Amino acid sequence: TAILAHRGDDAKGAVRRIMVDGVAVGVALAVAASASAVLAANILAHDPTIEQLQLARIMPAMAMGYIVFLLGTTQLVAIGRTRLMALVTPVVAVLDLGVMLIPASTGSLFWVGATKVLAFVLLGVAYMAAARRHGRHLIDAKIMVVGLVASVAVCALMLLLPTDFWFG
Repeated sequence: TAILAHRGDDAKGAVRRIMVDGVAVGVALAVAASASAVLAANILAHDPTIEQLQLARIMPAMAMGYIVFLLGTTQLVAIGRTRLMALVTPVVAVLDLGVMLIPASTGSLFWVGATKVLAFVLLGVAYMAAARRHGRHLIDAKIMVVGLVASVAVCALMLLLPTDFWFG
């Protein structure tokens, strides 16, 4: 609601602070969720497969894409520029479906999940670009990209760890 109240004007930096906090939360979620993914998967599923454990490690990267999406769409609503929203989400969904069909046809659960992560990152980037199209001050692209890259990198690095219970 604070972003909406500013209606695109951030003379005192309040909206930027909200964005920085959002990125910090997104990266923290990716780190904590990916780090605890093996433990959580073992608790939730009886004898999970390696593919399921690896999938659990990458899915948290979606959080940062979703946060960038929320910040971008909120700024678009705040300035009354919502027309583009009717196009962006369906286009990303169709692209995701097209790409996802490839690993789905081979039965690869991990790569289907990876396309979902990619779709959320793409959705975030698309809305960040849409908001910046109406004013570069609306979204701090540097902070958003750093958050997206950090989240995806952390989750990808977690794939290198062993998948036994104690590496949770």
